[in-house]
Amino acid sequence: MSTTSADRLNEISDELKSILDARLQELAKAMRGAEQVTRTIVSTEMEIGRYQQISADSGREMATLRREAEAARDEAERAGAHRAVLVGERDSAREAQATAERESRELAAQIADLRSRQTNFEREGEALRREAAELTTRVKTAEENVARLRRVRDELIQQMSALSMSTAKE
Repeated sequence: MSTTSADRLNEISDELKSILDARLQELAKAMRGAEQVTRTIVSTEMEIGRYQQISADSGREMATLRREAEAARDEAERAGAHRAVLVGERDSAREAQATAERESRELAAQIADLRSRQTNFEREGEALRREAAELTTRVKTAEENVARLRRVRDELIQQMSALSMSTAKE
């Protein structure tokens, strides 16, 4: 029995070794699988951490962008209000310019009318000066004629006096 028992022990031992080897191989395979899963878990956790960091950075950047957008909106509103003021000033200036142009046209018409009247007055003045010169000449001529006629009358009166005195003496 010793050989058969020893053989049987050897067989059992070999079978146990082969079961142990199979179990060790399964264990090694399971460890490799667990190691791979652990690497995947670690890699996933690192990715999650990276994504969380990206998300946090994105949140901060989003907040910054929102503040900048709000500031840009405020600036746009101020610019719009300023533009409205400038448009109002431009419209007022255009109205003032249109009024000034109307007044300028009216004044130009008045000036043309006044120049025409001035020209007419100058012509009338020149005609009146000529007429006054003519009348002055006529008056002088009439005065000379009147003076001559007075002299002639005085002479006639003297001659008549002289004749009546001469007739009275006779």
